[in-house]
Amino acid sequence: MKIWALLRKQQKIKKDIVIEFPQPRPAGLHEWQLVLGEICQALQIGRPVVLSKHIAQLRQFSRTAFMRDDFIEPITFDKFEVEIFPEPEGDVNAAKQ
Repeated sequence: MKIWALLRKQQKIKKDIVIEFPQPRPAGLHEWQLVLGEICQALQIGRPVVLSKHIAQLRQFSRTAFMRDDFIEPITFDKFEVEIFPEPEGDVNAAKQ
């Protein structure tokens, strides 16, 4: 699973990162909290409060956004966005064999 995470301030991308995780897409809140924790650590930001709406958006749309109100600590950006890259359909060469 590959994730693109970015920080926006005034509609401009201030910082972004792409991280690849060996495990498949998380199913539940606990697994997502672990993944988001690694992303936040890489971006050097505090963890947001993960709500059921965020998990539902990740499941349905493969993306979600955390706003200023989703953070307990003060932040220097307006929005933290997370988007899951589409999973590859499979190796084309393997299908020919």
